Amino acid sequence: MSLVKVNTSVASCVDQYEAHCYQVFDNGTEVLWPFNHPVDGITVRAEVSPSVIPQAYISADQGAAACKLAGKRLCRLGEWLAGCRGPQGYTFPYGNTYVPGYCNTGRPLNPVIELFGKNATFDNVEMNDPRLDLLPNTLSSSGNFSKCVQPDYGIYDISGNLDEWVADVTSIGHGVFKGGYFVDAIINGPGCLYTTTAHSPAYHDYSLGFRCCADPR
Repeated sequence: MSLVKVNTSVASCVDQYEAHCYQVFDNGTEVLWPFNHPVDGITVRAEVSPSVIPQAYISADQGAAACKLAGKRLCRLGEWLAGCRGPQGYTFPYGNTYVPGYCNTGRPLNPVIELFGKNATFDNVEMNDPRLDLLPNTLSSSGNFSKCVQPDYGIYDISGNLDEWVADVTSIGHGVFKGGYFVDAIINGPGCLYTTTAHSPAYHDYSLGFRCCADPR
């Protein structure tokens, strides 16, 4: 984890990578869960390391539970922003000017349309099809985009790759996810400012992942 200065008096620990998940069984054994399958109905624990594809198809509620089982918690908005923007308050993790190819963003064709055609409904079944994140130039392993890093904190992939749930909710109870994903990291705001608040914290699809945080010890 990286120690991130949230403001002049508060610091937090932010995971360097997006989380992947291990399924936890009743007898305590664990097995790596497939990144392209929802975690509905199972218990998962968050883990982080480079060169592992992070968990997609996960809700804010499920991500929070996975972080808790790892002795952490889902990042709060303020600490997520601090980890992305760095001490300089960058717009993108690496600076204020967008550089194509630095982060996993800008895939020209939405994978739902690629898989289901121009008449895709974007319903819950299509949006959670495990084949979506297996298509070329979709989800990448953690740290693979070596220039997609906040240089002061060593935090990777916090813009693009997967949208990341944070712990905050809106006044009407919607969840919040940040950073954009491999198709788009600009429509709802550039880079670190990208924010979506359209869904319940129980919602999941192929574009959604999470990152854990913790209080300094």
